[in-house]
Order: sequence, then structure tokens, then C-alpha cells
Amino acid sequence: MINACLAPLAIALLAGAAHAQVQVDQRLRHGIIGGAQPGEVVVQLAPGEAFMIPGVLLRPVDLSASPTGRAIAALDAEGLRHIRPLFPNAADRALAQAIGLDRYYLAYIDPAIDSAAAAARLGNVGSNNADHTAISLAQPNTLGGILNHQVFPNDADFINQYSLHNDGQFVPGGLLSPGSAGTPDADMDVAEAWVLAQGSADVTIAIIDTGVSHSHPELAAARVPGQNFDALSVDTDDSIIISHGTHVAAIAAATGDNGIGIAGVAHGAKIMPIKVLDLIGSGTAAVGAQGVVWATDNGADIINLSLGYEGESAPLHSAIQYAVASGVVVVAAAGNDPLPAVPIPAQYPEVIAVGATDHNDQLADFSTEGPEIDVSAPGFNVWSAWDDFLTPDSYTAQSGTSMASPNVAGVVALMLDANPNLTPTEVRTILETTAEDLGPAGWDPGFGHGRVNAYAAVLAAGAPSACSPADLTTDGTSNGQPDGAVTLSDFSYYLALWSTGDLDADLTTFGTSNGVPDGDVSLSDFSYYLAEWSLGCP
Repeated sequence: MINACLAPLAIALLAGAAHAQVQVDQRLRHGIIGGAQPGEVVVQLAPGEAFMIPGVLLRPVDLSASPTGRAIAALDAEGLRHIRPLFPNAADRALAQAIGLDRYYLAYIDPAIDSAAAAARLGNVGSNNADHTAISLAQPNTLGGILNHQVFPNDADFINQYSLHNDGQFVPGGLLSPGSAGTPDADMDVAEAWVLAQGSADVTIAIIDTGVSHSHPELAAARVPGQNFDALSVDTDDSIIISHGTHVAAIAAATGDNGIGIAGVAHGAKIMPIKVLDLIGSGTAAVGAQGVVWATDNGADIINLSLGYEGESAPLHSAIQYAVASGVVVVAAAGNDPLPAVPIPAQYPEVIAVGATDHNDQLADFSTEGPEIDVSAPGFNVWSAWDDFLTPDSYTAQSGTSMASPNVAGVVALMLDANPNLTPTEVRTILETTAEDLGPAGWDPGFGHGRVNAYAAVLAAGAPSACSPADLTTDGTSNGQPDGAVTLSDFSYYLALWSTGDLDADLTTFGTSNGVPDGDVSLSDFSYYLAEWSLGCP
């Protein structure tokens, strides 16, 4: 109870702090090496100027009366949301002041405003006053990252996988589809995403289909126990006539870097074969629903449904609701006829419905369009594993939204590798907001929100929260993560920690040289938290 006597002071400070609940601004990183982070500008003040006292932005009544006031007015003109010191805890304060670290601020502005242009305008603040300029420097917050920003596996047929990396190479076709050259970068940027994530063995993709080959070397190491719901077969092996499930499974998670064949999008993930279709690819919606529930109950993180049924099926819809409510991401093919409506299960709102693009980033002529389409992915002449009676353990190109769907399922597996705590809703939002917009501007019934970009999606999935460190509580969330809003509940939670001397309230690093908290819960920690809390979320 070492700080109990200071609790009244805390309440008084709380009452005097100007603060309103601020929802997190869901800025997603664009995954571009180069350019600038939207909505952020770095500014450095001239010596002697200050934007804030701890936690409080200084706002003169007359913003034109001082250089600092004019600088704040200029930031307001750029849609200023929040501003915070960039180096508030530099251990050597004298050195920080000598270098000017204490005068750097990160300003969060309207993300719709070009940050480079905003920085140029801010850099001119005070130019009409040659004796004193409040802002001595303004720059966009530039993006960068790992310089080796692509990973190419040693699989012999990787060159045929334009959906993962397209440099305009010739794309081979199947029996009924001639090959042709593609368009550079008409791909999902998977080679770039592999720098960040290659798929975890802790992530399992259930392939609800015709089964998955037991013998194909691309899938032997990836398989986990599945289930057979086809009364005419005895195990989860693929059909000897139509190797649809094997082709789909390998797109998502074929073993990579094994010197043969292909690499799956998430080639470190696991495949759970769920056989619900017979040897000619036929089955009922009720049996499909059984497969969905079994996969959910037996550890699937993602369910891929490269199939469709006519009409309506209440059991299938309920099974999918069961899966999504259990935290499973469900992805489905949108259909291979441009005229009829999107079939079930892709039609259901809980499902991520996937249309098909080609190697030129055009909508495939067979891809079904409709209001249910969420995103699109390569589905034309997609090279993958095959295992039928005539060509066992082989490879071929197939076309269909059946191929587009596992491309997206594989991207979801990479996202869950980067952040296992993502909910199905968060996965959908990231896929949609990071997709590359094709066709008419914005959402459209063919491409949906655009062709999936794996690199941008994985970056967004693993990016730290844009919210303040003051966001401590998990109100309304189911994943145990902060709720993305800085509210009174966060302050009350911290106050309870601080007033009892809980070391979780130890935030400051005074007297330390390693950047870790100093082991002393004191008024400085409370002041630091109050400063963060008063800023809310950028």
C-alpha cells in the first residue's frame, strides 16, 4: 500500500485532465519498402520551444500570438489527432538535450492527407518570422524493413507458381487451357511475405474436399489425422479419379524448400484432410456440415471449402456459424459460373468468399460475381500437386475458384503465424483492407475488395497495436488483447496496480542504463501513465 496516500492526488489529476474516449485508428501498415507511414509526421521544434508539458498539449488561446501557437495551428490544418514526444525516456537527459532528442515529436494527422506534402507545409511554418521558427524540421515517417525482402524456395516448379511470385514468366496450362506469359507483380506477394512468416506447424488448415493424397511427397509431412465422411471409401486418401483435394491442399501448404515440385503458400502449416466428397467429387451439404463441425472440434484453425451446393442448407450454415464462433476462419470458393448467384457456403456472411484472378490480374472469365465476394486470388492455371490413377504423385495446372480459395487460406495461415490471437473478424478486415484494389475503384462484385496481398496482410497481422500503452483493459474482446480504446476503465485499472505497488505499474526507467523499468513504483510512474492516458489512441 505504499502509494495509497497518493490516490486522492490521482483522482484530482484525473478530474482535471481533458480527455475523451478515443477509438483506435485502425491504420494498417502497407508493407512497402519505401514511402511513408500514412497519418504520421515527425517534427523537431526549435530550441526553447515545447509542444507539451507531461501529457498535456499546450494550446495558447490565440494560436497566432506565438511561434508555438502558429505551429499548433499548422498541425491542426493537417488534421492533427494526437502528438507525443518521440524520445520521452532517454536515459541521459543532458545528452538528449544536447543532440535535440527532447525536441522530436511524432504527430498523428489525418491519414487521408499525404504525409510528405504535410511535412513540406509544416517545414515552412514561421517562415514569415525570420527571427524565430517553432518547427525546425518536419519529415514524413518513412517506411523501411528487411533489405532482403523476398524468399525464393528451391522447389523445382516454383517458377510455375505465378500466384506466389510473378515476374512475367510463361505460365503452363492444363489439358484444356494453353499456357501464356503473365504480367509482372500480378501475384499475392507471397515471396515477400515469406521474409516474415512461412507458416507454423501450430496452424492447421482443414481441407474439406475429396480427400488428400497419402503418397504425394509434397503433403506427407504436412498431414495431420483427419476424418472420412464418404461411405464409399475407407480413409482420407484422395479420389483416384479426381485429385481435387490434393491439388487444393498443396496450394495452401505443400512442403517447401524440399527441392521438388512446388511450395505451398504456408508451407510450414499442417493439413487436416476431411473427406466429404466421393470419387467423382459429389456429396451432400449435410455431410459437408458434419465435416465442418468435426474439423472445428479437432483443432482446425482454418477451414477451406473449395466446393459449393445448390439451394439452402440450414445444417451447413449452422455448422459454419459454430466454426466461426469457435474462432475458426472459414474460406470458400465463390463459384465457377459468372451468371448464377454465389453458391453456399460462400454465400454465407460468416465465410470469406473468394473470387478468381489470372496471371495478368484480370478477373477470371469463369469467376462468379455477386454481393458476397470479399476478396479475390489467383485461380487460373494454378500449378499444384495431383495424384490420380493415371498420373500418381504428379503435378498439373487447374483453374477455378477452388484454386483461389486455398491461396487465401494459405495467406490466412501466414497471418496466424504472425499473430495467433487474430479473430475471424480481424482476419477478414485485414484481408479486405490490405488487398490490392483491381477493377472499378473500391469494392466491386467481381474482385471484391481486391486481390489478396500476403505481404501486406502479414505485416498488418503482426504489426503492434496503434493504440497508446495506456490501453490496458480488454472490455468486449474475446482474445485477451487490449480493446483499442483508452477509457476510464484503463485509468482505474492502472490506478489499482499503482496504489498497491504492483510492479506491473512500474513504467519509468530513471537511473537505469538498459531501458527496463527501474523497479520502483513511484509518482514518476503515475505521471508517465497519466501522460499516455491523456493522449488516448493515435
